[in-house]
Amino acid sequence: MADWSYRPGELPAILTGSLALLFAGPRAAATARTVLTEAAPGDGWEAALDVMLRGGVSAVPDLFAGEVTGDTLSGLVRGDVRLTVTHRDGRATELAGTHLRTWHEFCLTEVASFTAHAGSPTPGPAVPAHLGPLAVSQLSCTVATAAPADPGLTLEFSDALFEQAPELARQPGSAVPAAPAAGRYDELFGATIHFGVEAAAVRPPDEDADDPQLREEPAAAISGIVCVAGHPNPLERDTCTRCGASLTGAAVARVPLPDLGAVLLPDGRSIPLQGTVLIGRSPRADRTAGDAIPTLVSIDDRDVSRTHVRIHVEGWQVLLEDLGSTNGTVFTAVGTGPRRVRPGEPVLVTDGAVAELGTGSRITFAGIP
Repeated sequence: MADWSYRPGELPAILTGSLALLFAGPRAAATARTVLTEAAPGDGWEAALDVMLRGGVSAVPDLFAGEVTGDTLSGLVRGDVRLTVTHRDGRATELAGTHLRTWHEFCLTEVASFTAHAGSPTPGPAVPAHLGPLAVSQLSCTVATAAPADPGLTLEFSDALFEQAPELARQPGSAVPAAPAAGRYDELFGATIHFGVEAAAVRPPDEDADDPQLREEPAAAISGIVCVAGHPNPLERDTCTRCGASLTGAAVARVPLPDLGAVLLPDGRSIPLQGTVLIGRSPRADRTAGDAIPTLVSIDDRDVSRTHVRIHVEGWQVLLEDLGSTNGTVFTAVGTGPRRVRPGEPVLVTDGAVAELGTGSRITFAGIP
């Protein structure tokens, strides 16, 4: 069992359970984004390397790719990325790809723990790592046991990246965990996993920046505006979406983006509703415009299309959109009857709503304000 942790920082990384990728250098962010969206199902880190090599060896950034199988660590290091391994008998192994034209490939046994980094890690304690994209300065792993390999944890990006850490699992009605602190690349890799869309937005300076009351909170935390009746709205609104009151008067208040709840899957998984979520039998991210990386969620059901629905956040609203699925999507809000979702026409999601994908897989929305 691999127990992953990291120190927040500037290096993009991808974690899928038994496999970790850490990128460094000027091509790091672009390469990580390409791997997330284009890597085809395969075995281990080789599948990700195949994607990187499409542009030739020179296009591969400084890199750590490591896969844990029992207490064996296999993979490669390239460039200035360094790997420090502690074995169960107390021995230490240090590897780097410095001065190599390609990379240093390795297979180490009886591994107790290891750390990968490039440059100097940021100070402070390490925090537990969630599965998916990360922004790190150091990535570490403790190998608990020499258990046999789990065939479900191979590098299949369509299935592995949606997996959330155990602390994200919850029962209906419980609270969704708070987002971790943002790093420099979190707007590229974490915004659709743990942060709201507003956290990734690039906006001109706020005219109210000189207001002492607003300076007490970080700019990224001021993500919405409340009308005089207390109804929340996104910043770009001029009038309240619920009561029509003006949002330009002195009586309105700026507030942080609230917890927008979660979507509960048929197998009990809970996915926070932040950014964009693609759900299907084997979803791909090529349908999403822009640089935002969505959360990919796989459902094992032959009646569900490969990329069946998109759930995305606009301001403080959650929208569900059918992506032209074969067997369709039926949406039922609390207090209303079921209705078929027309492909390409988003519907507003409310708390307690249910969407049936295909002929039997149901997803439920909980905790939506």
